[in-house]
Amino acid sequence: MKFSDQILSWYQHNKRELPWRKGTSYQVFLSEVMLQQTQVKTVIPFFHRFLERFPNLSTLANSSLDEVYQVWQGLGYYHRARNMHKTAQIWSALGRDPRNYAEWIALPGVGPYTASILTAILLEHPAAAIDGNIKRILQRYFGLETIKEVKMVAENVLPSKNYGNYTQGLMDLGAMICTPKTPKCSMCPIAEFCKFKQGTWMPSKKAKNLKSVRYGHVYLCKKEDALWSVKNTESKLLKGLWGFPLSDLKEEEQSSYIEVPLTCLKGTVRHVFTHFILELRIWNATSRIEDVTSKWSNGKWLDFQQRKELGFSRLMRKIEEQENIWI
Repeated sequence: MKFSDQILSWYQHNKRELPWRKGTSYQVFLSEVMLQQTQVKTVIPFFHRFLERFPNLSTLANSSLDEVYQVWQGLGYYHRARNMHKTAQIWSALGRDPRNYAEWIALPGVGPYTASILTAILLEHPAAAIDGNIKRILQRYFGLETIKEVKMVAENVLPSKNYGNYTQGLMDLGAMICTPKTPKCSMCPIAEFCKFKQGTWMPSKKAKNLKSVRYGHVYLCKKEDALWSVKNTESKLLKGLWGFPLSDLKEEEQSSYIEVPLTCLKGTVRHVFTHFILELRIWNATSRIEDVTSKWSNGKWLDFQQRKELGFSRLMRKIEEQENIWI
């Protein structure tokens, strides 16, 4: 039996029951955006919550970005939400679903993998999608090293039909059986001719890259029950999100942007991003309201409920949770 036939046969009897499967093209698209850099178990409750607020494409397209950010809170990687909102507007204006790979990949935030997945699942067109799971399966089974080899083999082993099921079968096999650590080879449908299972191929070990650390300052100013909050319209990090006044980030610790007494330093917060670690000094800058509001003039006073309704990043929520202690 061919490699692709084995995958299809296994998938037919072992596929995961996921809420977006057999859903609308909008629901499948939404799930794929959410699944970028996020595990399935984390995505499922967010997927349901998002659909309650934005049940269809037109609802999402006609909503504000702040509304999208507010519902997206907790998923991280906010550029996904921003690009998804842009795509919804373009897609809605188009008046129909994209008809091929070229039309999918032309949309904001849709890269080669997502475009391939959507082309295979929604259009049943031949498309070799390669994510971490699929790459791992092909490398182990065929004994491949380079991504160039993986791409070539991925295209060569595509089935003659059922492209969506085949692609989802590989994804499920990688998530359930051919896992990164302690794979369940005894349960694998393709183990018989797998070079990894036979012991004739092992992945080359790569040295882990240590994440760099960046430093900065965040300033909390309180006026009655409100905190001075600003919308980030400049830096790429947390772009478009609301938060508290934040200094530029540096590779070395710097003194405070605002002259604040050392006694107003209330602590630090550490937050891990994909490529670096951020350490922020937290200042109670209420005594320097004029300085802060002058330097970050594009803000406004927001109370707790108003902040809750806006798109605040997880980092800012982490700071906010301790705000009653600091001020």
